[in-house]
Amino acid sequence: ADVGGKPSCYDACATAWPPMLVDSADLPAGLDAKVYSVVKRTDGTFQLKAGDWPLYRFGGDAAKGDVNGQGSGGKWFATSPDGKLVKS
Repeated sequence: ADVGGKPSCYDACATAWPPMLVDSADLPAGLDAKVYSVVKRTDGTFQLKAGDWPLYRFGGDAAKGDVNGQGSGGKWFATSPDGKLVKS
């Protein structure tokens, strides 16, 4: 459970839920700064956030559009382009 906008998923968690890493603290071009930001992880890498939520992928997804992790454990949800959780 990420708290205060800081990533807490490392090691085995990050194997199942790889963080959405970006190259630097700079927001990648084309992303809305009102929705997205970048947070530095404790390992020195940079992770994309939507609102207060660090973003992750699901290790069980193989192809673009896969959402096999959707709703997992009642706490892993996809986000829409506006950064809101998609719970349905």
